[in-house]
Amino acid sequence: IYNHYGNKEEIFEAVMRRYHPFVRVQDLLPQVEGRTVRERLADTIRRLIASFDSRPESYRLLFIEIVEFEEQHLPALAKDLQVKVIAWIQHLQIAEGKLRVAETKLLFHWLMTVLFAYSSSQQIMQFNFDLEQFVALYVDGIIEN
Repeated sequence: IYNHYGNKEEIFEAVMRRYHPFVRVQDLLPQVEGRTVRERLADTIRRLIASFDSRPESYRLLFIEIVEFEEQHLPALAKDLQVKVIAWIQHLQIAEGKLRVAETKLLFHWLMTVLFAYSSSQQIMQFNFDLEQFVALYVDGIIEN
């Protein structure tokens, strides 16, 4: 391995560039389907969860990056993801219905909140819950109308 990489940080960076959740999100966002904004947001969450449940070790990369590497790779990963997030937002905006907020940074924050909330509840606390209730919480909010 060290014939190809100079040190363990270079190995970690190569692994991150391939398997980090931000990288995996890039492939999911263009696949989101639905007629309405709500359906597309719900589909986004379902796809994120299905993808990450299929490779739970990717959550560990997220936390290793935050704790061990003090988030030093996150800005570059987020910048790469930004193009896909902007396209995803445009895809949401042409659907039936209306977003309460259309600012790119806030919608990116929402997306990362969903990812962190799910990963921490599943990996750290090992909660079991109804997926559709989780989707409803993040799409419709916590207050019942």
